[in-house]
Amino acid sequence: GGGVLFFDEADQLLDMGFRPAIEKILRALKSTAATRQTLLFSATMPQDVAQVARIATRDAKMVDTVGEESNTNAQVDQSATVCAAASQPAELFALLQQLMVGEYKVCI
Repeated sequence: GGGVLFFDEADQLLDMGFRPAIEKILRALKSTAATRQTLLFSATMPQDVAQVARIATRDAKMVDTVGEESNTNAQVDQSATVCAAASQPAELFALLQQLMVGEYKVCI
């Protein structure tokens, strides 16, 4: 497959002036566009984020997990790791084992 391209906090990346870098990444990965899964996450969906989403994705689906009135819980921990696609399940399992103490709800 073409792998996975993941942009988290896209609104903040654009606010900090990273649009040229995002577009450069997309141009560099153009050959993988047909087979690549692209995920773009943003707390807000201003026009510039929507424009980048149209450029970066194909057959995109928008999922609103917060709604208009809700705020994201400040106590939600986030983690990230870089690994090869083949080792993603094992890496995810190891990360969850490392981070989870007690009972948790996990969103992947």
